[in-house]
Amino acid sequence: MRRDDFMERISLVLPVEGANFAGADFSGVALKEAMLLNCDFTGARFDAASLGKLQFAQCNLAAVDFADAALDMCQFVSSSLPGARFQRARLKDVQFGRCDLSRADFGEANLDTCAFADVDLSDARFPDMTAATMAIVESTRARIDLTRATLRGFTMTKGDLREALLDGLNVDTMLVIDADLSGRDLRALRLARANLMKSKLAGCNLAGVDLSQSLFMEADLRQADLSGSKLAMALMIGADLTGANLEGADLTSANFSGAKLMGANFNRAILTNAMLRAAEERG
Repeated sequence: MRRDDFMERISLVLPVEGANFAGADFSGVALKEAMLLNCDFTGARFDAASLGKLQFAQCNLAAVDFADAALDMCQFVSSSLPGARFQRARLKDVQFGRCDLSRADFGEANLDTCAFADVDLSDARFPDMTAATMAIVESTRARIDLTRATLRGFTMTKGDLREALLDGLNVDTMLVIDADLSGRDLRALRLARANLMKSKLAGCNLAGVDLSQSLFMEADLRQADLSGSKLAMALMIGADLTGANLEGADLTSANFSGAKLMGANFNRAILTNAMLRAAEERG
């Protein structure tokens, strides 16, 4: 299909199926309300384009350039986008479902209410990204780069972040459930009021971190370093703190009900109004 024919079908709100646009140049175009099914856009350019209510389903978008584009209410479903470039793009209400976004680059992009569900984000880059709300659910995140990203709201479930790049990550409200951060040095993160329920944090370095009002219910914090941390009003219900170091930590009004505390170090910790009743005896 020729580019002009494609643009005409889009203007008539007609679906486009099975077309080959590999290497095509759509830079700066305005496209709205279209269904694109099983099309090949390999290496195509959409830089500085304005895309609204587009649905890409079963499309090949490998190495496509969306740099500086504006994407509003777009959907990418069962599509392949390895190496796609979204640098400095503005994405609002965009959803990625069952997609390959490995090695995709979202550097300096602005995301607002975007979701990634069952997506491969291996080696994907989000450095210096800003996001109002971002959710990553049931997705592969091996070596994802969130360096210096700023997120007002971040939701993630069942992810392995042991190799993720997190230096300078700044999150206002974090909901991370059943994630694996074992052995990570998390001292540079802002985690106050974070929800890390059921997450694997064994051996993590959280020394001196502000974790006040955070939720660690049933989290694995064995051998974690929480020395000098601020855990005021934190909920540690059912957490495993076996061998954890809480020396000098502020545990004011923290709740350790049902927590495992065998061998935990509470030397010089502030325990004012902390609830330790029914917690497993500490060493």
